[in-house]
Amino acid sequence: MTKKTKDKDKAENQADTGEAERGFGVGAAVGAKAAFAVVAVAVVVGGMYLLRQSVLTSSTRPDEGVVRVRLADPPKWLPSDVADRVVSDIQAAVQGRGVLDDNLTQDVFNAAAGNAWIAKVHRAVRQKDGTILVRADFRRPFAMVAFTPLSPADVRVVDADGVVLPLPPRPANAGDFVKILEITTNPPPAGKKWDSPQLDDALKLLGLIKDKPYISLISPIEINILNARTHLVMYAHAGGGRRTKILFGRFSLDDLDYCVRAAVKIAGLDKVVAANGGRFDGIREIDLRHDEPHIRRY
Repeated sequence: MTKKTKDKDKAENQADTGEAERGFGVGAAVGAKAAFAVVAVAVVVGGMYLLRQSVLTSSTRPDEGVVRVRLADPPKWLPSDVADRVVSDIQAAVQGRGVLDDNLTQDVFNAAAGNAWIAKVHRAVRQKDGTILVRADFRRPFAMVAFTPLSPADVRVVDADGVVLPLPPRPANAGDFVKILEITTNPPPAGKKWDSPQLDDALKLLGLIKDKPYISLISPIEINILNARTHLVMYAHAGGGRRTKILFGRFSLDDLDYCVRAAVKIAGLDKVVAANGGRFDGIREIDLRHDEPHIRRY
């Protein structure tokens, strides 16, 4: 082999080696990039998992051991202690349930519907933080009712529909309520409607005068049973320790009943009180059972 041939082969070998080295360098770079991409994806996935765990363990994650209930827009007249008691009673009814329980919202709805203070539940909605928001209508105290089997001091507080409310016999603001006397049927438990046509009539009468300017002067409404029908008598403070007896009578049964209509009776009462300076002073009795009220003075 000539020197020229050897030099040519050596150059070719050097060229082949260089090409091979360059080829290995490109493959290694591609492999390194792929490996880096895999690691990067793993880091991202791991980071997302850790972030999710962090979010779930933060203060916004529902506490599975405690069911939190909140009332949506409770009425202004509802005392805060009563609202707190309602929430407490609802929470107690679902005690031990996890906030992630699929049936929890329905069970809270049912517990609210069975509460003596709630007239109607519109909805119960689970919030993002796990709180169950309850929107409902509440029963408002309307009258105090005394019934004959017990002492007149042992009364029940009812709403306008005659549902007994879970209040003590003599609440702190007892003086704000008109008292209804002489119911002859026993009261039901709190949250149940008092089954009494007599009470229904008395509450109906109270509903007609509840917004009158003289309502604060009237109490009690007394029930008398004559010929198996309910006849109502109201008493009003007349000043000087006296009182005015107001004979309302009964409600008419239908349009053919000869009894004076309730609207006519109340209009007559309004006229008498207005002519007397908005008070009952000096009036012994007002009889509303006629087309025009009859008045007796002291």
